[in-house]
Order: sequence, then C-alpha cells, then structure tokens
Amino acid sequence: MDLFRILTEIYLVVLIARDFKVRFSAKLRSQAFMYNIWFFMDVIPKILVITSIILHYIFGSEGFQVNIYALSIFCSWLGLMSFLRLNRGTGYLVRLIVEVTYDMTWFLAVMLVHLIAFTGTFYIL
Repeated sequence: MDLFRILTEIYLVVLIARDFKVRFSAKLRSQAFMYNIWFFMDVIPKILVITSIILHYIFGSEGFQVNIYALSIFCSWLGLMSFLRLNRGTGYLVRLIVEVTYDMTWFLAVMLVHLIAFTGTFYIL
C-alpha cells in the first residue's frame, strides 16, 4: 500500500510538472499572465498538493495534509469559475463576483486588523 502511494504521488508530481512546463512555455512571451487571477486559481491547487506531499515526507504526519488538501479543493472550485466566464448566461455573474471581491479588499484588511485587536483584548481579559 505504501509503495502504491509513493508511485501515485510521483506520477502526480510528474503530471503537474508537465502542466507547468506547457503553461509557462506558452505564456513566457508576455508577463501579463502573472497578474491574472484565473492563472493563480489554476496554479495554487497544484502547488498546494506538491507542498503537502513534500511535508508528508518531511514530518510524516497527515493531520495538516487534510487542511492543505481542503484549501486545494476550494481553489480548484474557484478555478472552475474561469470556465463559467465563457457562457453568456453566467459570464456577467462571474465578473460581478470578481469586481465585488476586489472592491471588498480594503474593507477586509481593516476588518482583519480590528478582529486581531479585539481577539488580543478578549484573550487578555
């Protein structure tokens, strides 16, 4: 069973590396893809999976791997929204979600600062 897991993880890393090679070789001509949110929604899950495999062999425990895999699955589902942009019926909804998220960025930053301040205060009390 352990040999099967190792071979599966090696195969997964090879597939991800091949996908990165194809993506980067096609897009290296312009650096604009680095500022595209859809590019990151496609790359982040693959990076998280490789990270969890490496951390599994470094630390040996699987407790944190579940959290990394959950975040990877969440980012994969968010990456699905890039395909929904192509449909005329859902394209404007995806654009609306992206614009609202960008507009909320500074509000969430200020809210995070206040949340940390109140957390520290109530922890001391």
